[in-house]
Amino acid sequence: MPPHNTTVDCSCCGAKVKKTLSTRTHRCSKCGTVLDRDHNAAKNILAKGFKLLAEYLNSTVGHTGSDLKRVKALSRN
Repeated sequence: MPPHNTTVDCSCCGAKVKKTLSTRTHRCSKCGTVLDRDHNAAKNILAKGFKLLAEYLNSTVGHTGSDLKRVKALSRN
């Protein structure tokens, strides 16, 4: 999964929070979340990783072995 919008999306509610590159604090006007910009991005990246892992695990139920091609294909979406 591409890391697009990891600093723009609120890690709490998903709202888009526009900011300049020099803005270091994420402040969501929708839910009130206040975090360091990098902490917000890290939480979004972690959530994307868990989503990718869940998709992979759900697709392999009942199968044996690993399917690295599928994981790589999913990570490009």
